[in-house]
Amino acid sequence: MKAEGTDTLRTRASLLSAMRRGDEDGWVQFYGSYRGYIYSVARGAGFSNEESEDLVQETMVAVKNHIGSFLPDQRRARFRTWLRTIVRSRIVDRVRRRSHDPLSLTKPGAGGSQGDSNSTSTSTINRLPDLKDVELDRLLDRSWEQSLVTEAQDRAKKKVRMRHYQAYYLLDLREMSTRDAAKSLGVNAVTARVWAFRVRSEVLRQMRQIEKEMEQRARRLLAD
Repeated sequence: MKAEGTDTLRTRASLLSAMRRGDEDGWVQFYGSYRGYIYSVARGAGFSNEESEDLVQETMVAVKNHIGSFLPDQRRARFRTWLRTIVRSRIVDRVRRRSHDPLSLTKPGAGGSQGDSNSTSTSTINRLPDLKDVELDRLLDRSWEQSLVTEAQDRAKKKVRMRHYQAYYLLDLREMSTRDAAKSLGVNAVTARVWAFRVRSEVLRQMRQIEKEMEQRARRLLAD
């Protein structure tokens, strides 16, 4: 999920340095870039919209409080791992707090009858799946990957012909049949597949480029 009006996952060294200095503009940019990732993880873990927004705020506060302790590895960027650890901790802490909160088990709807279809107050502890069943680490990685793909697609769209991107959109994103996609584009099936392949290759190239940029920018933090 990509936050509106942001460059998702573009972790610039200057931005993180600004956050370390307490630069509010840098903080606002960081919030915009990573809010979508954190929110999507929370929703994937079973939290409601309101709870997910709260978890985003908790995570951002933790990042702002501890950004000064982040140091990337000389050989590879570790910011992704560092942020991932904070997000994971916030999710686990929130679930644990709920599991030890007796009020969460006595809210209306938590133990109501099965026939009460209008109840919307089911407690978090009753709605969230067991952490053993929620493949949390995979969820964290999958959400990050989706953010990376979204950014790569946006970049690729600016690099390729619009007709080619339309073929990619119809075949890969909308999962339309080759026949229907070709008909919509007014070309034969082979051409539609070739166009989509070209864009798919560009998306993959952009993903590799984004990861490379992230590593380079994180390493430059050591010099700031």
